[in-house]
Amino acid sequence: MSLRVKYVNSKLQFKTCVKCKETYPRDEDHFYRVKHPSMKNSYKYYSYCIKCERERKKEWREQDTKSGRKKQRQIKYLSTERGYFKELWQSTKRSKHGCLFKSFEEFFECWEDQKKIYGIKCPYLGIEMTRIKGLNNGGRRHQATNSNISKDRILSNLPYGKDNLMFVSWKANNAKGNITPFIARKYLELIEHRPLIKHMMQIDDDKILNKHGDYFNEVKAKEKVIKLVDRVDIHTKDENDNSFFSKELDKLRESLSEDEMRQFYEVAYASHVKEKQQKEETRQLIKLKHEKKNETQ
Repeated sequence: MSLRVKYVNSKLQFKTCVKCKETYPRDEDHFYRVKHPSMKNSYKYYSYCIKCERERKKEWREQDTKSGRKKQRQIKYLSTERGYFKELWQSTKRSKHGCLFKSFEEFFECWEDQKKIYGIKCPYLGIEMTRIKGLNNGGRRHQATNSNISKDRILSNLPYGKDNLMFVSWKANNAKGNITPFIARKYLELIEHRPLIKHMMQIDDDKILNKHGDYFNEVKAKEKVIKLVDRVDIHTKDENDNSFFSKELDKLRESLSEDEMRQFYEVAYASHVKEKQQKEETRQLIKLKHEKKNETQ
């Protein structure tokens, strides 16, 4: 045990608030403290006492709101991909229809999987979807943007879940409403027996397909490639020692551009890496189980 008396600088026992000029003990009960910007393993106290610092922050928040800077930051964040889907997630998990997702990451993964096939275009209309956000102004709700991304339950009698969620444009979602596959089939049967209505519907279909026909063809091709990536062993060969996977890709190269093929290769590589990681994790778990079993024996 040392007999040395620790030196305490008497000037540092107290601190005077810059704003109210009151002097208080230099401790965390009277001043906030933060890490020192230049000295390692050291810290410093705020210039204002806790009371004055709280008043300063309150004044700043009021000015920030009145100036409109707060609203601008909110709109900017909500227009980013993560911010936009964070807001969608908040309404999804509180939905009266129910939610089977356990976390935002699981919810956002559905969007990532959808982008591999459809990109950022609406699966129903083929239009490019947007993230244009606006906040309520004076108690009035901001008008919805028809091209904005919205969440849609495929079957309206089931809760939100991985197999019952599609991100579509607000226009398509609003038009679809809560229609069920049964009503949709009955609706098409009625049109089939009315030649004039069927003819008018065909005109509308032609307009959409003439504008987005290439897009829907690309979607079909992407779905096919992703199914191949997920289900087909790339090492499997036919009787002539030719790879089934390579043959399918050769067919697709004829109808797709270089950029699209590059995207498919990226999907295939990402799936391969994910599968490899899962196998490694499984191997590690099995190894740990064997080690624990041997220890108990």
